[in-house]
Amino acid sequence: MTNEISVANPQLAALYQDTTFTDVVIKCKDGKELKAHKVVLSISTPYFKALFSGNWAETCDGCITANTSQSVMKKFLQYLYTGKTYTILKNRHASCLSLWELGIYYHVPRLTATMEDACIERTTPDNVINLLVVVAKFPNHKSLKKKCYKFIKTHTAELLGNPDIIRFAEENPEIWAAVRKTIDPRRTLKRKRNNVI
Repeated sequence: MTNEISVANPQLAALYQDTTFTDVVIKCKDGKELKAHKVVLSISTPYFKALFSGNWAETCDGCITANTSQSVMKKFLQYLYTGKTYTILKNRHASCLSLWELGIYYHVPRLTATMEDACIERTTPDNVINLLVVVAKFPNHKSLKKKCYKFIKTHTAELLGNPDIIRFAEENPEIWAAVRKTIDPRRTLKRKRNNVI
């Protein structure tokens, strides 16, 4: 999958490796930094276009703070510059989920959709719980949530066998209530009788 910008201008992808004319520094939450080009960021997402123009431009002194690690932000930038996801898709579930979040935050719908599919492909009974916790932060993005519940419905036995399920249910009662509606009631009752839930 490529975006329209990279197809129309292959030189844009070449800028990803070239830091000669970078004019913005991205400070990541792990203390590491990345350099980028404002023009590339601006044409890639409406978020950065607004940030670097108008009233926001006065508050942006050439530094941006990103609430993610350098490794995830680097993959995000790679997508913005190249429009390609093939190297990103080699990543583990947590990276795909972080990129899904960045796609939402920075308004990059194609990346969000691609990472949503990648998250579901990498979903297991062990990580679907954490996926639901993250998805709950984005109530307007229901597609991934629906896919999680569909996964839960077809993997109920494995999910209920997860030793972390009791802690999850106690720490996330609202999410657990929604999960219980998805799970076959007969299995839930059987587990309750066995003191699992």
